[in-house]
Amino acid sequence: LLVFVPPRRSFGAKGHMSTGTVVSYVAIGGEGSGGETPLALLPKAAGIDLVFDPTDVFVTAIEPPKLSEGKLRLALPNILEDRLLADATDCHFAFNIPRGGSGTTTIAALPKMPVAVIDRGVLTRALDACAEAGYRVRAAYSEIYTVPPPAAGVLSVRVDRGRGIARSATHDGFSFELAGDEAPAALALAVRQLGVR
Repeated sequence: LLVFVPPRRSFGAKGHMSTGTVVSYVAIGGEGSGGETPLALLPKAAGIDLVFDPTDVFVTAIEPPKLSEGKLRLALPNILEDRLLADATDCHFAFNIPRGGSGTTTIAALPKMPVAVIDRGVLTRALDACAEAGYRVRAAYSEIYTVPPPAAGVLSVRVDRGRGIARSATHDGFSFELAGDEAPAALALAVRQLGVR
């Protein structure tokens, strides 16, 4: 069951996610049903995936430093602090260490390491609300990963109810609002920068 967490900005200054928060959901497999409901009234599921708005999750891919996993976890806030708008100490960092490889040891051949950063309070409150509603969270990630990765010269986009998600690379994307007949500025800029036709 994919549960789409409303953007942080929609909760206002003091609000946060609770069991009464209305969320969108999609049941994968079987009937493939979906809809909107308060968190506490979601369909029964063995586990749920929390899908956060791209404006709430910073996603990037970096050259993997040659550190053990424990040291890397400690170093990531310092490595990424100049790219973050929030204080690194208030954030939760998740990463996926690239495994395997092509057999070559050149830096250019090494795969990049994806890193996701989210405000620790936003993540904790969402996890607490799910636990209170009786759901086990299996995974949490940015909504850009619900859109297929694009091929060269392509921008993968999903539009629903006046809102869109674009995935411009394996670990890059953004959300946008649709208003009127013109393409949103973020979408038009991405099309121009990527040379998409």
